Amino acid sequence: MKPKGFTLIELLIVTAIIGILAGLLLPALVGAREKAAAVTCLGNLMQIGSALKLYSTDYGGVNAGIKPYTGEPIYWMTLIQPYLANYEVFRCRSGPEVFDGYSGLNLGYGMNTYNFHNNRGKCFWYGEVKDTSVRFSSQLIWVTDCRPKVGSVGCYSVGSGSSFTQPVPFVDYRHSDGFNALFYDGHANWLKITTRKMWDIDGCE
Repeated sequence: MKPKGFTLIELLIVTAIIGILAGLLLPALVGAREKAAAVTCLGNLMQIGSALKLYSTDYGGVNAGIKPYTGEPIYWMTLIQPYLANYEVFRCRSGPEVFDGYSGLNLGYGMNTYNFHNNRGKCFWYGEVKDTSVRFSSQLIWVTDCRPKVGSVGCYSVGSGSSFTQPVPFVDYRHSDGFNALFYDGHANWLKITTRKMWDIDGCE
């Protein structure tokens, strides 16, 4: 006896069920992928933090900001490269592939350059901040998810000037409407709302 095949109605029902299941599962899969990318991003930031601390140790406790060398300045991401085994840590999987014009890296992170005191030595911009001058290292944001300033150039710093605003300029809020941040003591967290104190080296309001 010849086996009976599926009828058109049955095929349509099966197709509809598969479509419904796919619609239910897809958001969960996308969410799981984003969570995995966010966790990888936190890991990247912690490795960057370790490299920054190693640099600081080798240079008398002075951080790797933008160094005032003769000619073009050398930026933090270039200075810490000898302390990293893999330059992929500079790229966040949730961010766009943008090659920074200064370093040539696929760079997704920027250093805190708020300067609330309008005074050299009071922000990471000048690369003259010493470990001993940071009062609240577990509360001070150092490096975060960053977006380019102009086109493919300048994805290396976040924050702007001496006036605090939120959303923070040039921070890329790419992880569930928030961003990942490395703190000066080396730990990393997801953040959505911040205060001026979290960006201020002196920890003052």
